[in-house]
Amino acid sequence: MRLVLLSLILLLTACSQFTKLDGTFYSDKQDCVRFNDDEGLLESKTHIPMRGLKLKQTRTKLKFSHATLSLGRILFRKHVYKYHFKLLSKTDDEFKVSPISRLAKEYFDNRIILTFKTKYKFADPTNYFTKIYFYRSRCLGLCNELHLELDYSGNLKVTDNGNGVTDTAKTTITLEKFPLKI
Repeated sequence: MRLVLLSLILLLTACSQFTKLDGTFYSDKQDCVRFNDDEGLLESKTHIPMRGLKLKQTRTKLKFSHATLSLGRILFRKHVYKYHFKLLSKTDDEFKVSPISRLAKEYFDNRIILTFKTKYKFADPTNYFTKIYFYRSRCLGLCNELHLELDYSGNLKVTDNGNGVTDTAKTTITLEKFPLKI
């Protein structure tokens, strides 16, 4: 009886519907994978983006393919380019794959494991700034003229020029190492 119940549970879990990946995902090296129903996109920083790829998803594999026609011996010859990946793990906001096919390995520079995350979990290392300026005018004499300057190390410089009518004094405040959370 236990054996029948165990086999029934295994059969039900094996036949259950798996959730397909959907949306746009990025790797730490800024590679991109996009899933749209049965169409996909692969983009690497070192290669040309592959758009309009046919996509087939299973529990353990992701298969991208692209077919072209060229003039062959008898009319046309079909060339199929396959980018196959083994799906190692998957959560709601990230997944890990390993390239299986030769083209997939070459496209992602022979990396063994690729981790892709949603854009909300992806920290872009190229986003940096040297200074941020904020300027507010006098609003026809009703507001104070205000200048804010924030540099990359967290120093904040605030300059208040007054409203130009009643206050002509210039006040500058510099806060060093202002705690930034960006």
